[in-house]
Amino acid sequence: MKCADCAKKAYSEGLAPHHPLPVKMAAKAALTFTPSREKFMKGLFPPTMAEEEKYRTFKQALDLINPIRNFLWKYYEDHGVKDIA
Repeated sequence: MKCADCAKKAYSEGLAPHHPLPVKMAAKAALTFTPSREKFMKGLFPPTMAEEEKYRTFKQALDLINPIRNFLWKYYEDHGVKDIA
C-alpha cells in the first residue's frame, strides 16, 4: 500500500467523519501531495542509516509517544470530548 493510500484511509476513518464537507475536500486535495515511502524515509533519516535502525528509531518514537496518546484519549473519554461529532 502506498503512503498516500495509508494517509487517505487514516483520514477517512479517523477525522473525516468529524469534518464538514469543505474541510474534507481540502484534506482530500492536500493528501494527493503525500510523498512516496522512499521520499518520506529519505527526509527523515540519513541515507547511510540501515533499514533495521530506521525501524528501531520509529519504535523508540512510538514508545515515547504512546503514553501521551493514551493520556489524551483517557482525558477525552473522561470529559466527553471523544464522541463530539
